[in-house]
Amino acid sequence: MYELCYWIMSIGNQKRIGAYLPFKNFKTTKEAMQKLLSEAKKIGVKITEYDADKLSKGYGDDICRFLDDILNRELIRRDYKFFNPVIPPDIESDEESEINSGEVSTFSTANPLPVLKEEPEGVT
Repeated sequence: MYELCYWIMSIGNQKRIGAYLPFKNFKTTKEAMQKLLSEAKKIGVKITEYDADKLSKGYGDDICRFLDDILNRELIRRDYKFFNPVIPPDIESDEESEINSGEVSTFSTANPLPVLKEEPEGVT
């Protein structure tokens, strides 16, 4: 989690944040999170909203909010715009058209053997 957050914060902010220290260089996870929070403060994150102990867990609401915050800051910095999706008209696949037309498929994905429509002659 430390590496991901630090990488996101460093995009376009190399001059504002300090040199990257690998996670393995820290004695404790809490120490790494404190470094991460001090670097986050340099790019404008309100670090009073986050606790190093909670971030050091690596999961939960606090991590999600922190990631969301730094990602939003990067998107705003890039002037990224979200647009409504363009949904194409429905196009039936071959499988859907067979089902709708009443035809029986001779092969099934669940059963790789062919499905016989009629019993062969002489079988009782």
